[in-house]
Amino acid sequence: YVEGVERLAVAARGWGAHFVFMSGTSRYGSAAATILDEETQPGVLSVYGAHKRRAEAILASMHGLRWTALVPPEVYGAYDRGGYVHFVYQRVRGRRFVLLGRGDNLWSLCHVQNVVDAMVAISAGKGHGVLQVADERPTSQRELATVIARALGRRPVFPRVPRAAALAAATLNAWIPRPGPRLTPGHVRSRRRDFVLDTSKMRRAGLRPGASLAEGVADAVDWWEHAPDRTR
Repeated sequence: YVEGVERLAVAARGWGAHFVFMSGTSRYGSAAATILDEETQPGVLSVYGAHKRRAEAILASMHGLRWTALVPPEVYGAYDRGGYVHFVYQRVRGRRFVLLGRGDNLWSLCHVQNVVDAMVAISAGKGHGVLQVADERPTSQRELATVIARALGRRPVFPRVPRAAALAAATLNAWIPRPGPRLTPGHVRSRRRDFVLDTSKMRRAGLRPGASLAEGVADAVDWWEHAPDRTR
């Protein structure tokens, strides 16, 4: 993210090429804003997020370089078994998904095809600097679980747990010594917050996401259900 980016950027400038860097929302760190744009100042940064920022600064400092740093939120799609959409899929499939509160808080997501389409669309044109890309609109936790349930051919019925009760249970659970992942207060707060990317700059650049949430989820669920090793 530092020396490698700098060397490639120098080469790209010499070739007259457009340097497209994959950044991400880690560049915002612990920023408290619920609607983020490209100019949102970061909160406390992880090492990963700090290096994203350093890479962007290198690109911005190079006079004569065409560059764009794409900033997608959670990226989902077939083959990916590590993201939040897959987490929801596993729990909906196992009939273990619950809504924390009303489930109406909004998250921006981005299907992998929309990321690739953005790369291709901007590659021949001018540089855009930092550019957020996401699906056409953010989705609520309830809508995401509903779309996944329908892709599985199931009724979208989910129990609700009040936020206060979920936090109390998570606090107690965090104190119980046991191996493996567990429900934590941080997980509850994360699932209850709004996290929306302002994509007005993306639209001004002429980018229009082609894959909708329903289409992207249906494609991902089909792969997860029928992958050769059927590992879920």
